[in-house]
Amino acid sequence: MLRSFNQAMGSTVVLDTGLLVEFLMGTKTGAVLDVMVFKNPYITSVLLNPLALIEIYYIIRRKSTPERARAEMNKIRKIFQIAPLEDYLEIIGELKATTSIALADVASIALAEYKDVKVLFKHEEEIDEKLKHHGSDAFFGRIVFIEDFPVYKEIEKKFEKKT
Repeated sequence: MLRSFNQAMGSTVVLDTGLLVEFLMGTKTGAVLDVMVFKNPYITSVLLNPLALIEIYYIIRRKSTPERARAEMNKIRKIFQIAPLEDYLEIIGELKATTSIALADVASIALAEYKDVKVLFKHEEEIDEKLKHHGSDAFFGRIVFIEDFPVYKEIEKKFEKKT
């Protein structure tokens, strides 16, 4: 069921902040992500950049207490490998200089480039639009969209039947 996804992604995945938020909020997309990535025995490592952690903190903090935000951050640190920004600063800078993509998204793409892996995103207007203009750029070849796999729809249907 996950064969084409696994072939496209490889065993190490960089996860975009938007998908992480979906997972933490328990949305349908988050539930599908759980099956496709976290419960997938083929995926051995899920990477995040530190800017994603900052985004998660402030998203939680806006709606809750600092203690709750810190607790969620500690959970995330246990699940993910956080890759230091120093290792791929120049790639982040180059991408940010040549695109107008949000800094945390650029950092995810740069981390994928640095580690020579794919970065998993959910379709977003900003990223989709940039891909139309920069699709042949090697950096953008690192981006994979979770909804583009037939298995996404299959898993999504199973969750719809349960709810």
